[in-house]
Amino acid sequence: MKSKSKFTVKIPSEIYKGEVFITAFFIVLNVMYTIFGDPPHFPMYISTILFIFIPIAISLLWIRKLKIVVSGSKITVRKILGFKYSVDVSEITKIKWIINDTRLGVNEKILIYVNSEHFAVETLMDGFEIMSEYLLKNVDPDKIIYINKK
Repeated sequence: MKSKSKFTVKIPSEIYKGEVFITAFFIVLNVMYTIFGDPPHFPMYISTILFIFIPIAISLLWIRKLKIVVSGSKITVRKILGFKYSVDVSEITKIKWIINDTRLGVNEKILIYVNSEHFAVETLMDGFEIMSEYLLKNVDPDKIIYINKK
């Protein structure tokens, strides 16, 4: 099954910008509390670092680095910290296509399994529609498992 398409699937930049805004907000909040608040400030610094900065830093790394590039029948997945691997579309062993129908709308998540690796494509990602069409055209329908959640 050959395809002559080339496209990229990634997390929208609006999510990245939102997390940068949240980080800036907490930096300003800490500075204001340090200037105008009563000491001791140490517990606030520790809790902010543990519960805000570290999770957001990990999330920002994941958001900026996660990218799926499809070129023909080759799929290249880049995960956190820039580690990447490439697979051919024929190596896909199973696809779980989870359709979640909620009050807010329909969310789809496609879990793609390739031997010992797996990666996901979700509705909110840029390029989701193109990737879903690509998978339907290039993967054997027997390997696709549909799961409807309501």
